[in-house]
Amino acid sequence: MKDKIINNTYNFNLVWSNIFLRKKILFFLRVFKIFNYQRVFHSIDSFRNYKFKPFLNRLVLENYTLNENVSLESLPMNIESLLLGSYTFRVIPQWLKSLDMEYQRIETLMQIFNSSPAIKLERLRLYKNWEINEQELPPNLLPPSLTCLKLDPYGYQIRKGVLPPNLKQLDIKFIESPTLCDCFETDSLPKSLLMLRVFNKQVTLNTSILPDSLEELFFPFNCDIQLTNNFEQISFPNSLSKLTLAINQFNDIKLPDNLKEFNLFTKSELDENIIESIALPCSLQLLNIHSSTKQSQLW
Repeated sequence: MKDKIINNTYNFNLVWSNIFLRKKILFFLRVFKIFNYQRVFHSIDSFRNYKFKPFLNRLVLENYTLNENVSLESLPMNIESLLLGSYTFRVIPQWLKSLDMEYQRIETLMQIFNSSPAIKLERLRLYKNWEINEQELPPNLLPPSLTCLKLDPYGYQIRKGVLPPNLKQLDIKFIESPTLCDCFETDSLPKSLLMLRVFNKQVTLNTSILPDSLEELFFPFNCDIQLTNNFEQISFPNSLSKLTLAINQFNDIKLPDNLKEFNLFTKSELDENIIESIALPCSLQLLNIHSSTKQSQLW
């Protein structure tokens, strides 16, 4: 067995040391996307000097010098995913599908998106820029091509028209402990939304703001959720198939008829009374119950 490993290593090095064969291998890796290669660069110069740029798919450009300008149009077209550090730029290339960037001033964001009318960006993450105070996103600013949006964090109410009309996934962390009906204006969540994930440690949940299209609703295990629905029984959209939340009150919950996966976090002692107090739908395929002391998985 050891001799076989040694022989395989020898054969690999023999092939890899052949410049022609190595180029052929890298070419087919790129064509068939067998290896979507990601690399982190700490400066623009180090990226420019990198000789395998045509084989990159995901790029991370970190920066320790604030406000250094970078021309994203000069990026090779094979790069589809980009995470930017503290860089400034003017145009988003139309072939880019995913972008992580720091919050910019609203005027700057407007200039960027107005200068990039042909972009086909599918995923956007805006994360904290400590040099800029939190600003409210105006309606119709974000590109309509977005299907996934991550706001980390956000300090204002999401107003109608702020979220793109074709959005399918929204990950958001509010600066304050929110009441969801206060954080989302009526009809602000698009009908296309399939997944909503709220990363706060305390939330007051009013399910009336959830769109009928929603399939997955997520709150972290350390989130303290208080349920309210104007003194009525708490109900979720019937489209919901996956639900993850942490609660200690169960009698007022009505789970959707099409729910397939339910992940429940509770501080209550894990016993049969918890299960009996929840009306589980017949469609349920997986039930995970986590208490402060135990964990159970029921099929």
